[in-house]
Amino acid sequence: MNTQEWINNLRTFPDFPNISLGWPAAEHGVEWDDEKAYAAYLEECAFSDEEAAPFEVWMNGDRQADLEELEGADDLGFRHSSCDLCGSFLEGDRYAATALPENPAENPDYIPLEVCGDCLYFIANGDVPDWLDNE
Repeated sequence: MNTQEWINNLRTFPDFPNISLGWPAAEHGVEWDDEKAYAAYLEECAFSDEEAAPFEVWMNGDRQADLEELEGADDLGFRHSSCDLCGSFLEGDRYAATALPENPAENPDYIPLEVCGDCLYFIANGDVPDWLDNE
């Protein structure tokens, strides 16, 4: 298979033309619903002996802690499943990627993907696998 054939065989998502590395925090089970967060803030304030920080400060600190907890979470590890982008059936490490709509600010939908290392490098840098025939 040559480079152009490999690129042409990549799965496309017509309504989600942009692919980025990583998953949104919600895909990892972390959501920042302000109403729930405010309830958690009030509960923490009620049971704390210390003076409470303003909600905005607390919220930013809480989000930072959640982000730190997600560090490395997009490295999904070894999988037996095929790559969602190139379809490779070879078992191996998979990485999180996300297919996004043209304008994510207007359309918050997305498609979470599990991609192989070859597709990871293609998404990140446009690099194609070394094993391809470059004719």
